[in-house]
Amino acid sequence: MLHARRRAAQRLAATPWRTNAEIPASALHSDFRLSGAALKPIAASVDRGALSAHGVDQILRIAWTLADLTGKAAPDRDDVAAALALHHGDDVRT
Repeated sequence: MLHARRRAAQRLAATPWRTNAEIPASALHSDFRLSGAALKPIAASVDRGALSAHGVDQILRIAWTLADLTGKAAPDRDDVAAALALHHGDDVRT
């Protein structure tokens, strides 16, 4: 877990934030924007009406944390899908 905190702190070193939870929505959608492929699960949830704009921001923060925990440079589609499952209370264990 400390490794994930260090990864986030390094990524955010040039910003006023130190954790994924501190990143404002505007920065999540600009400076830390994910690829189109990674965002597909979020878009599908928004289209179904299952996710609000605030929920999108929460999912993005969770996805960044999951990527940090696994040592990835950025969240991928699997991280976003797992973040959605966690947000909705689904069992994400494999």
